[in-house]
Amino acid sequence: MARRSQSLQADVHPEAPEGSACLPRVVFVLILLLLGTVAGLEVRNVLRHPSLIRRQSQDGSRLLTFYQKGHASAREAWVFDEPKGAGGPPRLIQRIDCRPQETRIGEVRWTADLEAVCATARPPMKDIRWLFESGTGRLFVGDPDFALPGTTAIAETQEALNARWLRHGGQGPPAAVWYDLGNQGPHLFFWQTTRWERQLP
Repeated sequence: MARRSQSLQADVHPEAPEGSACLPRVVFVLILLLLGTVAGLEVRNVLRHPSLIRRQSQDGSRLLTFYQKGHASAREAWVFDEPKGAGGPPRLIQRIDCRPQETRIGEVRWTADLEAVCATARPPMKDIRWLFESGTGRLFVGDPDFALPGTTAIAETQEALNARWLRHGGQGPPAAVWYDLGNQGPHLFFWQTTRWERQLP
């Protein structure tokens, strides 16, 4: 009788802990949530169609990047310089409204000494809207509306902006003209936009 009792006890399996049975389900749900988040971000990204225009100065010493995004009727270009090259953090200069009805910006140009970047009104070289000095990282604007939220801009008269522009040698080579800005270039995936989005106000 003792032997029979022992064999019955041996056939009984201990119950698996409840937590270990739930773990695969939790992992599966987390994976589904992650995939859903990634898909949602990419759908939003497709609607914005972000793209880059990169312009290097003639001597190769300066690099300007126009990070563009938005619907076709409401595109915007965020202008960056990259003082430490593509490996370093970009530095936000300005935002340009690229909607068809927006005519305040005609061209973005380097100055002759390549030490500054300026934007002019349409027609080109009529008025300087803003000027950014690369060395100091300072933005000078002719209209306070061009100051970005959370950034510092120095308001100057048109005469003062012209004088500053002349101190940099006056007109230099163009970087972008209004009809190039807002165009939908090669599409960027959402993980490629992180570097630029991180710098926006």
